[in-house]
Amino acid sequence: MIPNADATAYYRSVLDDKQARRLLDARPPVARMAHPTIAERMMTFSDLRAMVDRAELGIDVVLAAIPALVADPDPRLGRWALVAGQLPFSGLDDELYAASRAWLVHVLGPKARALGWQRRPHDSDDEHRLRQVVMSIVAREEPHLRGQAEKLADRWLVDRTGIADDMVDAVLSAAGRGNDPARFDRILAAAKAPRDRTEVKRLLVALAAFTDPALAKRALGLTLTTDFDLRESSAIIDRSLVQHETREIALAFLEQHID
Repeated sequence: MIPNADATAYYRSVLDDKQARRLLDARPPVARMAHPTIAERMMTFSDLRAMVDRAELGIDVVLAAIPALVADPDPRLGRWALVAGQLPFSGLDDELYAASRAWLVHVLGPKARALGWQRRPHDSDDEHRLRQVVMSIVAREEPHLRGQAEKLADRWLVDRTGIADDMVDAVLSAAGRGNDPARFDRILAAAKAPRDRTEVKRLLVALAAFTDPALAKRALGLTLTTDFDLRESSAIIDRSLVQHETREIALAFLEQHID
């Protein structure tokens, strides 16, 4: 019996984690017999995550289920697992943060490389949404994908072509992790001469993706100038504060300039 059949009821289920993991993976005999729907598997995973949030289950159980869901032929499961199973990065120390990022690259790297940056003609909308999520997580850490992102970003900055608009933010973010001062300057120049107002904030947020301390401080310093409207440049502070590598720099900057 599957708790919350058809995943239509508004309640949480307390699950046996071993049994739940067998239902999440389509391969075990019990899953083939129960034949849970995609919605039921998604709800099962959410219930497991809710048990973690209530301190009834270790997060390792949830993380152990993610590889099978990402590898599932239905991309909705992989995307749901990555969204619902997010690691609490903001609460990790440097060592745990580095280990967590390495684990994600190990687990998601093959899927990210298989999906690639470009949407293929036969890709469904769900598969493309999985691409967006996976690339935003993995590409900044995976050298091959980051190298591709740097080339795509440099081309996009010249003529705004080479990558779909809904992938540009992930590309710019991954490229920023290369911490190339020349690329920082090119993005800044583009932000000062945007093609439309929407582009300004996109490019300023991209500057906050640079994690080199000197470049991070340069990006934050833009909020003190008259070059940009503070309503747009404040996005640099927002991203810098939630980004593990730059949060201490951003906090020090705020404490210095809060007045």
